Amino acid sequence: MKKKLQRTTGLRVKMDNVANACVLSEVWFGESDGVHDLVVVNVSEGIGTGIFVNGRILRGRDGMAGEFGHVQIESDGPLCPCGGTGCWESFASNRAALRYYQEITGKPSPPSFEALVRLAQNGNAFAVQAIDKMSLSLGRGLRMIASALAPTEIVVVGEITNAWYLFGPKIEAEMKHNSLPNPPRLRPSIEANTARLRSAVALVMNDVSL
Repeated sequence: MKKKLQRTTGLRVKMDNVANACVLSEVWFGESDGVHDLVVVNVSEGIGTGIFVNGRILRGRDGMAGEFGHVQIESDGPLCPCGGTGCWESFASNRAALRYYQEITGKPSPPSFEALVRLAQNGNAFAVQAIDKMSLSLGRGLRMIASALAPTEIVVVGEITNAWYLFGPKIEAEMKHNSLPNPPRLRPSIEANTARLRSAVALVMNDVSL
């Protein structure tokens, strides 16, 4: 894809996964100081994790560091797009919340997660219940990350941050439940609706600055 884009546009192309780019966005434009360890969790149809440690992105072998979304948390859980079952993202992603709504109501889910969030913000009890279930699973996975990496802070990126006042406290409480001493600061990304767009800018700026 990178070579094809370069040939088509005649421009140099820089590519990375969304979670890593969002980490750089927090370093360049967010509240992070670029010194303390930072984990960004991108919550969408799946879950991606970017890790910033010792002043750089942690990539691991073949760039696979941070695939917490595909850690199995229930052996008999739902089928995940990765081919496994019971992965964290199958319980804590936007797609999971839509599934919860359908299971709770016995009716088709809203057409998108954004629509489900709007229902919750308008007081729809079924939508609130569905996102609550997602939030609990998200918090449990964040507790896993906090225990494994002990970052200074964890930043959540995604549409759920538009209703952080509703669900953020529940996510944080679950993350801190039976956690290690001094859990990380948890916060939503600033400017939730443009976080991923800013990440593309940060990716280029970081490359130029090297």
